[in-house]
Amino acid sequence: MRGVGLCPRILTASVLISAACGDPPLCQSDVFVAFRQTIISTDVDTAAPGVQTDIHIRTSLQGGDVVTLEVLGTDGTSVGKATGPTSPDGSVVFTGVSVPTPRVVLRAIGRGTCGEGSDEITVDVMTTSR
Repeated sequence: MRGVGLCPRILTASVLISAACGDPPLCQSDVFVAFRQTIISTDVDTAAPGVQTDIHIRTSLQGGDVVTLEVLGTDGTSVGKATGPTSPDGSVVFTGVSVPTPRVVLRAIGRGTCGEGSDEITVDVMTTSR
C-alpha cells in the first residue's frame, strides 16, 4: 500500500505559502486596490481638450505587479484604459488621464503573485485648472 497521507499535502501547502523555511509567507493577506481621490478638482493639462487628471491608486501588490485603470462614463461607456506597474510600495499613478464631466466611473484591477483585487468609484469632476 502506498502511503499518501498528510505529509505531501503539508509540503505542497508550505511551498505555495512561503519562499523558504523561516521566511514569512509571501502573501500575507488578500489583495486590495483602492483609489485615493473622491473628487477630481484640477485639470492638469488645460491645453488639451476636456479634463485631464492624475489618478492615484494604493494596493497591497508587490512592486512591478500590474494595475489596469478603466475610465467609464456614468452610462458604462468606455472612455479610456491604461495599464501600469506598481512601485515598490504598491502604489501606482496614472498621469494625464482624460475624464468626462460632470461625473466619471473609475475601475482599477490589480493582478499579481498574490492574486487579484479591484475597486470602482464614481467621482464628480470639477473643472478648475492647476
